Amino acid sequence: MARSPEALGSLDEMEGGMFSAPRAQDLLAPVKALFDEAAQTLRRLPPAERPQRARISWDDLGVGNGRPAGGQREVQGRGLAPDAGQISRLDLALEISLRLEPVHRRIIWARAEGRLWKVIAGDLGLDRTTCWRHWQRALGQAALIHALLVTEHRSRARM
Repeated sequence: MARSPEALGSLDEMEGGMFSAPRAQDLLAPVKALFDEAAQTLRRLPPAERPQRARISWDDLGVGNGRPAGGQREVQGRGLAPDAGQISRLDLALEISLRLEPVHRRIIWARAEGRLWKVIAGDLGLDRTTCWRHWQRALGQAALIHALLVTEHRSRARM
């Protein structure tokens, strides 16, 4: 049964009601947030170095250079260590990014780290607008991969 145009209401009512389709930004926002959080989690992880006790030198102890003894130096704070949920979401972001094209992977991670479009475009040898389009395409592909991974994970959990 067809409804008359008067029964549907005005365009403004349709956009605010059940007739509005989700915008692309609304669909891509969760994936963008996932990569932003993953970049922050990576920054908060401790450095992957040898144990500190294996690298102690006279300079670290402060002998003869005017620094306090005991190896007390200014340590750049990283904040609290990431929790298990953040590490799991980082793993998910890494798994998604491994399934993307290399140029898309580089653009997504560069934007998640907060790099400027001018810098990213210069690194890749692209125009800024072209770089932004690649980023949009990469977010769309990442959203699709994310949806597939989530449904795959749910189907495994049911078994």
